[in-house]
Amino acid sequence: MPPRALLLALLLAAGTADAAEQGVIISATDLRERPFLDAAKLERLPGKTQLEVLARQAGWLQVRVGERSGWVRMLSVRLGAPTAETTSGGWMARLGIGPGRIRAASQGGPTVTTGIRGLSVVELENARPDLEQVKRMRESMATPARAKAHAVQVGLAEYEVPLLDEHGKPAEVKQ
Repeated sequence: MPPRALLLALLLAAGTADAAEQGVIISATDLRERPFLDAAKLERLPGKTQLEVLARQAGWLQVRVGERSGWVRMLSVRLGAPTAETTSGGWMARLGIGPGRIRAASQGGPTVTTGIRGLSVVELENARPDLEQVKRMRESMATPARAKAHAVQVGLAEYEVPLLDEHGKPAEVKQ
């Protein structure tokens, strides 16, 4: 299995943190009843609104703002305790960049990114592989035999494609 696929399987198998996290809305966003773009809009949350994260689902966070709770898109939230930068609306806050990220990178040492925003350090440390999902993923991979059978089933024809050189001309194949 490719390393990226294994990392994705590990990240998807990660549970949610036990303790609620704090966060701040980066820019105005809708608080929704459910974690879907077409879900009912409960209210419009202005930028710099402080919140508490209750749960995560795909690219959504279930949050509590005052007495109200609902769902917001993960990319609309800067996770972590509010700082002067995130509540002042500086350029770093608008990009979702906090001082902690800059400090860690500037002190040397390895810098790691996952491509999935919103997973906490605790969630990544506690991630465990879901071997059943890895097995299912392997079973659904396309093999040359499956690809050929599918091509025949949908009526695709097989034909040779000549190799081209860097100028787009047919290349001579040396054997």
